[in-house]
Amino acid sequence: MAANHAHIHPPPPQQNEGYVKIASLVPQMNSINTFGIVLENHPARRLANGNLVLSMRIADPSGSIIFTIMNAEAQDLFEPGDILKIKNGFTNVHRGMLNLSCGRQGEFMKSGDFMMAYSELPNMSEFNSEYAAMERARKPSPPPEGEVRHFLYYRLCYASKRVVKSYQATYNGLFYLGCGCKGLRDRPYDLV
Repeated sequence: MAANHAHIHPPPPQQNEGYVKIASLVPQMNSINTFGIVLENHPARRLANGNLVLSMRIADPSGSIIFTIMNAEAQDLFEPGDILKIKNGFTNVHRGMLNLSCGRQGEFMKSGDFMMAYSELPNMSEFNSEYAAMERARKPSPPPEGEVRHFLYYRLCYASKRVVKSYQATYNGLFYLGCGCKGLRDRPYDLV
């Protein structure tokens, strides 16, 4: 009788070795390597400093999260169904919601199309009151009544079309902006 020998081979290495699952992301994580499928693109928005921010919802088998990119060149690169690999990402909290971002040191690239099992839940970017409390605790408190705080920075003055030294001051809950050029007078803005 011939013996039936079964050869046992170790399973092939998984593609996600060294990658963090989306459901295990928490605030203030750095050097995150992960992957996900693009579920939807959100409209690009421009920050006050002129930078373009792109955001999209991505998912892996463990959950989904909003992924943000501060790179104008990436605006039309990704569509729903694209699979992304993200290296050296980081998490942050914006308006009480967890986001995955890719900064200067990070990399992201398309690695496939449509062939990935994923789960939309849990949505890690849903509002979280604990994250919102952490975010509020990190922001500086407004100055006491009657105290003035000044912030100095450089910006492009739209009136004179040149880079000018500007200041911001808060006083009694009002926010003042001025640069000293003739085309722009100091004007108060309410702090919200």
